[in-house]
Amino acid sequence: MIDDLVTAGPDVTIRRLRNDGADFELLHRWLSEPHVRAWWDPDRPLPTYQSVVDEYREFTGDASATTGCVIVVGARPIGYTQFYQWTDDAEYLATVGVTLPDSAWGLDLFIGETAWLGRGYGKRAVALICSYLVSSRGASEVVLITATDNRRAQHVYSSVGFTRDVEVLDTDTKDGQRIRSWVMRWSPSHRRGILGRLVQYEDIPRVGREKETLTAFLEWQRDTLARKCAGLDGDRLRERSAPPSTLSLLGLVRHMADVERGWFRRTLAGERVPAIYSTDADPDGEFDNVDTADVDEAFASWQAECERAREIVSERELDATGRNRMGTPVSLRWILVHMIEEYSRHNGHADLLRERIDGAVGY
Repeated sequence: MIDDLVTAGPDVTIRRLRNDGADFELLHRWLSEPHVRAWWDPDRPLPTYQSVVDEYREFTGDASATTGCVIVVGARPIGYTQFYQWTDDAEYLATVGVTLPDSAWGLDLFIGETAWLGRGYGKRAVALICSYLVSSRGASEVVLITATDNRRAQHVYSSVGFTRDVEVLDTDTKDGQRIRSWVMRWSPSHRRGILGRLVQYEDIPRVGREKETLTAFLEWQRDTLARKCAGLDGDRLRERSAPPSTLSLLGLVRHMADVERGWFRRTLAGERVPAIYSTDADPDGEFDNVDTADVDEAFASWQAECERAREIVSERELDATGRNRMGTPVSLRWILVHMIEEYSRHNGHADLLRERIDGAVGY
């Protein structure tokens, strides 16, 4: 148990920044990394250990308006995040010309460990913090400002449900010029549009190449599940609406996150990553343990696994093979067909669950 825990998901933990040398040394190393310096106060001198202590020590205490945190995967610290209520930074908002409600909160985040970039943990951390700010700090929305040229950050935030609002000139500078930036906003009502691809049946090519056709059908099936969840709050997504079945829409989302990871990352790409929600001791955990499950974390995990799957598929031909957990060779072609079948089956479940919840039917 982590004494200074802020919030946690299945494989990501957010804890308070500690007032000790180990955490300050981590921050000093991360803030010196080129990929962090490119966007985090880029015109400032290279930090020293003492300058990091002087700036960030106050964020370890409750008296500060900003709460500093460390992002942890397993027992490994991989990045930093901080959050704050925007009312405590009214002068900054006035300078950039943005008006926000008093209940709006802000966050900043980076993954400091280069080996952990592009693996979906930034998305999960953002989703966890947004959910925490709503449930524990009373946030009506989360608002952040990110450079228009920072495509990686925009991709992460958009995948969690942030949308662009207005373009501003940040007070941070790069090469002596104020940085042109997007104001991006998230609220609980945004989170169900996480996949956001809006794939229509008519978009699937009728005379396309084999790989193009298979991936289009898979995208349509993914988006169908997202549409079945759209517009529902957490309690309705957790609802087991078709007894005696214990299935829920949230359980289906969690299950498909594990399925995407299992076939594309573990089987095809050979990545040694555990399941997110199920274990040998609790093989149906993704379905069963939804009563207190974090909805935003589940959708962010599903999105992250879909994104990683797309990357893996884009790098391979249909005859490429991996090995399943029994050691049997399996081709990408087979996996794509199986994933279409898997989604189709569970989207049938989702049809019935959603109709029992509020009467909604159709694609």
